[in-house]
Amino acid sequence: MSILTLPATTDDLVCDRLSAADLYRYARTCRTAHSVVHSYIKRAFQLHNLLERYFTPLEVVQFRELQAQVGMFISGSTALQFLDRAIYPETGLDLYVERRLRRAVATWLISIGYKYVIPAEFMQNNVSSMGEIFTDSQQQDRAHVYLTSEEADYGKVPDCPFVFDFEKENPDRKIQLITTLGSPLTRVLKFHSSCVMNIITHDKAYSLYPRATFEDYRSLMFSNSTDREEHALKKYAGRGWTTIMLSHATTQSAAPRYHFTTGERYLGDRGCWTLPILPALKLPSTSYMESNSWNVRFPKYARRPDVDFSSIGTKNMKFNYLMTVNHDAYVRRYADALSGLGLYSSSMLDDAQFEMLTKRYRGKSNPILYGEKTIGGGTVICEDASGIQKEEPPSKIYEATYERQVRLIGARSM
Repeated sequence: MSILTLPATTDDLVCDRLSAADLYRYARTCRTAHSVVHSYIKRAFQLHNLLERYFTPLEVVQFRELQAQVGMFISGSTALQFLDRAIYPETGLDLYVERRLRRAVATWLISIGYKYVIPAEFMQNNVSSMGEIFTDSQQQDRAHVYLTSEEADYGKVPDCPFVFDFEKENPDRKIQLITTLGSPLTRVLKFHSSCVMNIITHDKAYSLYPRATFEDYRSLMFSNSTDREEHALKKYAGRGWTTIMLSHATTQSAAPRYHFTTGERYLGDRGCWTLPILPALKLPSTSYMESNSWNVRFPKYARRPDVDFSSIGTKNMKFNYLMTVNHDAYVRRYADALSGLGLYSSSMLDDAQFEMLTKRYRGKSNPILYGEKTIGGGTVICEDASGIQKEEPPSKIYEATYERQVRLIGARSM
């Protein structure tokens, strides 16, 4: 009997034990292997299987539709176990959404049988209903407000997250709705360490540091240690991750530096592992998550990486976004130039216009692993790991990028 005549699931015993990068390498060996891996990925990375611990099959579809509607994403342990093809039975579902969009999510959870658990401090203040808690005490001014990453640091007032707990019995399930004043992506960038910097939107899953997380099982510290952080680090150590400090991030014994991509980052960049969510849904809403950008630096002698961004939100925008300094300057310059033509200004941008300007910005300067930029004549200046710059034709850069993709965990096109 030929192995090709066996059921597709016969390969799962082998594929389950391969890392995502190894799957990608195996798929490159021949057409048959590519077909095997392609089929396996469709089975192994089924978000519906994970979400059906919390929702019925119909509710899973409704949940993903709601994600698209309000810009909500999954993060924390649930996103990590999905991408790692693992099961953590004791974990809950962590949902992240902007604070002003939380009511639609809370109302839907209540409608499918979840019970809102009122915190003890609210009970002491005689707040007894979900309606009272979810009613805004004041309207937020949406007139192009900027919030820097320093202001959004963990625990500071402007973007301190508020967590709403929902529970359901038979069997016991818990969902946490984490809300933020600005973009909820702020919370992910302020997580304790890199292994949990993964998110799942309605149509894609992203891992910001895939090679370190799923190949080396190393997690770089991004925040100062507190009792809460220490507890989380011990939890992930028990699941197989080794925490490293910034001072160790460049040593081969811990993890090579290229495993922790620095510079300007955005969701879906070449430092990310981006995986489509299957089955694909035909949704009218467009995801603008990839319009966010931020900057990561490894300061000399620092205890943790620096993550810098500003936050933009206008009256015409449905969502808030994060931007680097260069991204911000580009959007302002082009939007204000168009304003002179009677079109729109940076203070009146909507989501689609911001996305269009963001795509133009990245088309002009699209850094990858160590930083590359297009110059006249189609040549590219490529800075390698040693910092040496040299001009290369696009074909050479493509070959280098292809090999880097193998190192960064591929499978994005499968």
